[in-house]
Amino acid sequence: MPIERLWLLALRRGSMRNSLAQAQTPVQALVRVLALVFLLVLVWVPTAHAQHEDYAPSPPVQYPGGVRSFRDVIFAQPLGYRPLTMDLYLPPEGGGAKKPVVVFIHGGAWRSRTSRDGGAFRDFPSVLASVAARNYVVASVNYRFSGEAHFPAPVQDVALAIRWLRNHQDSYGIDGNKVVAWGLSAGGQIAALLGTACGVAAFEPASASASGPRSGSGSAEEAKASVCVQGVIDWYGL
Repeated sequence: MPIERLWLLALRRGSMRNSLAQAQTPVQALVRVLALVFLLVLVWVPTAHAQHEDYAPSPPVQYPGGVRSFRDVIFAQPLGYRPLTMDLYLPPEGGGAKKPVVVFIHGGAWRSRTSRDGGAFRDFPSVLASVAARNYVVASVNYRFSGEAHFPAPVQDVALAIRWLRNHQDSYGIDGNKVVAWGLSAGGQIAALLGTACGVAAFEPASASASGPRSGSGSAEEAKASVCVQGVIDWYGL
């Protein structure tokens, strides 16, 4: 049952009002309120988890020039964390040849912002779509923040996104041999590490385990895909 309905039901029955009125001291009143909040949280958590399981990308967004954007595409589901998603911007259909990939990594001091935030740009998704219109596949990636997981988790998350793109290159017309990491601020630092730490074990995505992310089916074959990039664009990376 939704939280709002439970809350209204409690108000109608006067349970909160009666509980507070019958309390003999402010401490007892506070305890009663906290108990009610705890019960509401117990109801809300399973509901939120159910919605979490049904998490799915939204319908494609159309941009000028025939560009299509698929938002909130899940590329990994780290155990104990939120799903990791990316927004994909696909160039106009046709042409036959596979397209290079630009992986955008947002800034935010490693603790905020999203894949649709480009700093000073007001409508950054349109900027990314304009890049895709020039025959690039653009993937704007979300990663775990410093308050969620310790370094080098953000680098590993973006590396995992690159691996996912290579494993799905046929589905999206991607040339897996031409991948560029483009980041700004904190994202620039992540992009620089991706470009300079190719093959360094500490920055490799964790294997499928209780403490590491899982990608797709988590097969051994998928895990072999390279996470290295062929170029880096670093905008004021820290």
